[in-house]
Amino acid sequence: MSTDIQNSEVFHQLQQQADQGDGHACAKVGHIFATGDSSLGIAPDHALSIQYYEKGAQTGNLPCKYGLAAASMAEQPDKAISLLEDCARQNYVWSLATLGDLYLRGRHVTQDSQKACQYLEQYTTLCRPDTVGEHTFKVRWDLVLYPICLLLGIGCQKDEAKAMKVLKELADLGNLSASDTLHTGKLNDWMAAKRFNFDTKTNGPVFLFNPATQLPATQTAAFAARPPRINNPQYQVVHKEHLDRFLQRTLIPDEPILMRGVFPRIYTVDSVLWLLAFLLTGRWVEHLMALHGNELYAALPDKIYAFLYQYPQLPVVVFGLVGLFIFLQRMIRKWTTEIVLTNKRFIYKHGLFHIEMVQMNFWQIEHSDVTQSMLGSWLDYGRVRIQSWALQHGEDPASQHGALVLPLISHPYLFSRLIEDNRQLPYKSGQQGQGGGQQVPMPMWGGMRH
Repeated sequence: MSTDIQNSEVFHQLQQQADQGDGHACAKVGHIFATGDSSLGIAPDHALSIQYYEKGAQTGNLPCKYGLAAASMAEQPDKAISLLEDCARQNYVWSLATLGDLYLRGRHVTQDSQKACQYLEQYTTLCRPDTVGEHTFKVRWDLVLYPICLLLGIGCQKDEAKAMKVLKELADLGNLSASDTLHTGKLNDWMAAKRFNFDTKTNGPVFLFNPATQLPATQTAAFAARPPRINNPQYQVVHKEHLDRFLQRTLIPDEPILMRGVFPRIYTVDSVLWLLAFLLTGRWVEHLMALHGNELYAALPDKIYAFLYQYPQLPVVVFGLVGLFIFLQRMIRKWTTEIVLTNKRFIYKHGLFHIEMVQMNFWQIEHSDVTQSMLGSWLDYGRVRIQSWALQHGEDPASQHGALVLPLISHPYLFSRLIEDNRQLPYKSGQQGQGGGQQVPMPMWGGMRH
């Protein structure tokens, strides 16, 4: 039975449960209609998503209320904020995060730093690995918003000691943004910096405190004195015309690209080193043959001896061709591979004569992991491993046991973070075809990503 058929059967069962008033099923089905699903042949349907969200909201289901707020924000912001506040009163973690962000920036509500700080404090207190999942917690960049409010005295009394305590607690639990901020004393994440009207894209990281003494310094002067950093490839806008024609035809209209996975420079350097290594090996073999030619040629038949004598540079040519083959093989892989995250899905295409493409909606992804070598952690490159039940029957050689291991890419943690920020788990097929996941994480709206 194909994966698409399995998906359709699971969705049909899920829709039946939603029609019978199951709140969790309504949240999952509502999200599928809100975002669309190419594997099921379902286009985004705003009206149907609202219908299922409202049906689930009537049962008191918090993910449904949250999804209904997302669907209503553009046309009925007052209704959306009311729904979010209702969820926040029941400590629904994603509503707390969203309200904190909205009040901090003044989007859809009157800007109120004090309210923002209160909501972000509750969110930071409740968002823990055992409540949202270990990997989701690890990549939540918005967890540093509250301690930064404390450091800068935004919406609350300035409390440097408490800010350091919160950052240390989050870092000890595994949050990457908190750990990075604590150890560098800088705010490197442009998404978090944008919440405070800082621009790390053009001015570099925001200096918050001296990590050696953990004493905050004057941020404004240090921030203004930083040199421009506009050429950082991590923050370059990806345009569709920069992709190959195959992917240009794959992307649907009005499907913005969040990030493109790019091979790191060390990959090209490594490929060149392979070529040089084989050329030097060939030169070394040629040198040995010149030094010990008499003993070597005495043991060879006359025809081979005459051939080697006539072409003394043959070892260099042979080893050079092998090195060139390896170099071209690696570079062709780089030139023909496209790894793209859009606002709807993940796309991985590779191959020259035999093209293979894997595409998944975010809700089909269970989690993503990052592996780095010691050099990779210094130069910010590594491999991203994407776990998905949709890959369990895949034929892609890179996918094993429901996991897809990507080639080396730059900024793997940012890539994984964008997956986690967009990832939804409306259901999993599993062996029993039963729905999985009790929560629908924060959907792609409201500005927590933008």
